Amino acid sequence: MGSVRIATTAALMALAASAIAFAAPPGVSITVNVDGNDSVFNPLGTSTAATGVYNYLGGDTDLNWLTTWDFNASNSQETSLVFVSGNFTFQNLSALTQVYDVLIELSTTPDASPTKMGGSVAGGVTADFDGGELGSLDNDVPIWSAYVDGSQQAGLLMGGLAVAGSFDSASLGQEDFGGYPIPSLDGPPLGSTMSVRLRFFLTAGDQASFTSVFVMQVIPTPAGIALFGFAAIAGRRRRA
Repeated sequence: MGSVRIATTAALMALAASAIAFAAPPGVSITVNVDGNDSVFNPLGTSTAATGVYNYLGGDTDLNWLTTWDFNASNSQETSLVFVSGNFTFQNLSALTQVYDVLIELSTTPDASPTKMGGSVAGGVTADFDGGELGSLDNDVPIWSAYVDGSQQAGLLMGGLAVAGSFDSASLGQEDFGGYPIPSLDGPPLGSTMSVRLRFFLTAGDQASFTSVFVMQVIPTPAGIALFGFAAIAGRRRRA
């Protein structure tokens, strides 16, 4: 009986330590590359009303561009969901068309359990007085991509293009993957990072905006389910 209690206590302590580890906002890195020049940001998340979900709100400006972000992220085993979901905007302050390569990377805890994944993106351009364009870098290059440990899982808005008239807006449309309800597509095990990448060109003086989500759901293995069940039963026996 003593060995069973020790094993149960150890399992519960491990679970508690895991919960403590996820109590802090997950690490996020945003790399904004404009015309080959990198700017790297590490925003800090603030807690939201949802358990394990943190909000990242901010932005930065350069002589030639302005970017803002407002998104939620979670790396919470309490909910089994790991995701990045929110809004990103980019304004070209220069007099020339710019090429953007943006990586939003969320630190994750490796987990060998199977996963389900999915995501979606919608985007568009808002033009100044002489109209504007937002589009993919090539017909076979997606504007939006999702990655796990640097391995691409999906690419959306392939060859996308939005053209707006003077002081007008135009949409790239919306695309998704992962079926309904999202997430429903079999995914890889969690690694150390999951990322969203945006690659596009934007004409001078204009603004691009994107609403994006990439989510993975960890599916507990039978061994993990058994551990939780055993811990719960042992706890009830001790209280009895």
